[in-house]
Amino acid sequence: MEAANSFKLFVILAPIFTCLRAALFFAHIYLWQNREFSGLWTLFRHGFLFDLKIVSAITLPIFILPLLIFFWHEGYLGKFWPICRRIYGYVLITLTVLLSVIDFVYFEEYNDQFNWWVLNFLFDDKIAIFRTIWIDYPVIKMALIAGFISGIFCYLYIRLDRCECSCLRTLCSVNGCGKLAMAIVFIIGFVFALRGTCTRRPLQVLDAAITGDVFLNKLVINPAYALYHLLFRNYDRKNLAELIKKGLDAEHVKKSMKFLFGDKIDTNSIDAVLERQTSGFQLNPKPKHVFMVVAESMDIWPFLDKYKHIDLVNDLRSIAENGLFARTFLPAADMTVHAVSSQICNFQYSGLYTNHMPECQKELPYSVGSAFSRLGYETNFFYGGYMSWQNIGNFAASNGFKHVYGGDVMGELTGHEWGIDDDGLFNFVIKKINNDTPSFNLILNTSNHPPYEVDMDSKGVPRKAVMGVTTDNKKIKQLRHVWYANNCIANFIKKADESFDNCLFIITGDHFSRRHLYDLSPFYEKSCVPLIIYGKNYLSQLKLDFSPVGSHVDIPPTMIELCADSGFAYYAFGKNIFNKNSIGEGYGADAVVFSDGICSLNDGSLREIPDVPLGDYADYKIDDAIKRQKAWIELSQWRILFGDKVEPALIEN
Repeated sequence: MEAANSFKLFVILAPIFTCLRAALFFAHIYLWQNREFSGLWTLFRHGFLFDLKIVSAITLPIFILPLLIFFWHEGYLGKFWPICRRIYGYVLITLTVLLSVIDFVYFEEYNDQFNWWVLNFLFDDKIAIFRTIWIDYPVIKMALIAGFISGIFCYLYIRLDRCECSCLRTLCSVNGCGKLAMAIVFIIGFVFALRGTCTRRPLQVLDAAITGDVFLNKLVINPAYALYHLLFRNYDRKNLAELIKKGLDAEHVKKSMKFLFGDKIDTNSIDAVLERQTSGFQLNPKPKHVFMVVAESMDIWPFLDKYKHIDLVNDLRSIAENGLFARTFLPAADMTVHAVSSQICNFQYSGLYTNHMPECQKELPYSVGSAFSRLGYETNFFYGGYMSWQNIGNFAASNGFKHVYGGDVMGELTGHEWGIDDDGLFNFVIKKINNDTPSFNLILNTSNHPPYEVDMDSKGVPRKAVMGVTTDNKKIKQLRHVWYANNCIANFIKKADESFDNCLFIITGDHFSRRHLYDLSPFYEKSCVPLIIYGKNYLSQLKLDFSPVGSHVDIPPTMIELCADSGFAYYAFGKNIFNKNSIGEGYGADAVVFSDGICSLNDGSLREIPDVPLGDYADYKIDDAIKRQKAWIELSQWRILFGDKVEPALIEN
């Protein structure tokens, strides 16, 4: 009986979040802006699953204790439990309503659920924040509204809690075996509720981006779940930012700027130092459509001659051989989100979660989307996964991308761990591009990623070549995904070239896949990623008489130089790799690469690059290269945390 009665609290709490979701939707229609009604069923269906998950978690004590009372109904525990349960229920109802009312006002201010800005309270002047809230927000009115609504729901809970029926009494009078069976059924149902699904993959916050509409996606999760994810999943990111802040010194940053650019520069402004003007490397004719593909887990090693017999990337290799292929090229970081956000913002990877930093939630002069918008291109961001993943949708939209497309508008996304199949992603890109309108397109795919769930047999991916080098079924599955992902990119390039005028393609990997044909792989092969620049109308112009060296941070300035008229002003941390006079170094998170060697930052040792004689570097040259890498990181950290001006007072504030 008590287990059944405690379930009534669940029946009261879940509708509170549904009511908030509906209130936010209709308020947004009539008070804030007009919206379409498409996607409503998906919104409330998936929203209910998130409600199911969070309500199950917060009512966990009420669901567990009755299981004990189920067998020992008499005694002090049985007598006092109903009172404790009701008090706990009143507290949960009141807190849920209060949180919902606060979230409604918060949404009006920030157009989002509880997000990164909430964490500022933990590290900022709390008294000042409380005073600001008291002055700027109707605190008393909100409290009265919350109290009134809480009273209604508490009354409903009391009436429902006192409601008994003969069916419940009959269930509670069954014998021991019957009680055990009921307990098992109850536990299975409760586990389902905690997971939010009965499938193999539990419900995750990235599943919020499922409706095909950016605004509706924000309403899928409820404020309690948003706050939980913020405090327990994102707190470490905010704490990391505070630790880096404490390690920065304005005078040291100025010394780093002089080390990089000389003593005559103005060290008071980072933007002034990093402002560039294009120098005339523009391709002829000017590219009309630029496609930058950041390929999930695209390694350098399948492109090497010693692995050519496996036939993993041969189609893409032939494209690379006709364009520019840089194999001494480092990713910004070893995580997708850091690598992609570094390129969107056009910052040197700083160790910070750039995609969540307040300074980067606006269009900065460095943003690659902003630069191409000023060049007259329509900017598009395509991601085959969930736009709620790592805030990537909002982050891209805030950094100059006019159109942002996620997997939820490309195909069936539900149940996929990371995103839709790559062929679906690239087919969607082809359909969305208008040949008459110049476009810059940043594309991030997902298929070449554990748990490797693409149906390879249905895609016609061969097994024979892979089975010739390994009998490990896990590696065979992984290598077939490598073949599939790279083949999708090669096919996309061919289709886009046939469909659009004057296309320029830039393809690179987000990071090393952390998987190799062999368990012990050379340092170079588990560090570098390829860079391919190709355009059928630019084959002769993309040939260089030297080996380009660089990293992810060099891609945005290189693209801008290839597409802009001479004298176009832009901001960048990287260099144009087509400029023979630029410094021949590439800076990653854990390595520095040269044309004839790669240096590990862990021990400062110089390692070989296949088929290239190892360079002869004095220790001071390696030390200077590592020092430059750290100087760039320091500038990036300061610009993200404190802005353009380099002043000691900024740290104190």
